[in-house]
Amino acid sequence: MEFYNINNLISNGDCNFFFSTGARGIGKSYSAKKHVLKEWKYKRKQFIYIRRHDVDIKLTAENYFNDVLLLKQFSGMAMKYRGNKYYINGEVVGYAYPLSGITKLNSSSFPNVSTIIFDEFIAEDGKYLGGKENP
Repeated sequence: MEFYNINNLISNGDCNFFFSTGARGIGKSYSAKKHVLKEWKYKRKQFIYIRRHDVDIKLTAENYFNDVLLLKQFSGMAMKYRGNKYYINGEVVGYAYPLSGITKLNSSSFPNVSTIIFDEFIAEDGKYLGGKENP
């Protein structure tokens, strides 16, 4: 089975936003995680990881990168998650925020962020944060 490769999407053009949808288990999140770790390793670019609700962040953020950190290309990277920030070897590499609380970040600046991963952005229950008329 061939897995999803985010590089195919990103190399498609110079766009501000890329959205990737598809079946579960084909590697969309995995590929995005590999991409942001490479961006940090080679360019020192940071990322933001977004989920819909605070509980989603609390349940997933700490272990979100465990699978890709096992890859040989990322050996030596010791990632820690603390207080909505990801650290590798003591340096801030990324942030994790719930969409439901994103307005608290108004006027915040993230000059080193090059990628935002909005994982699981399609509501499985059909309920959107602002309702169907104002998702």
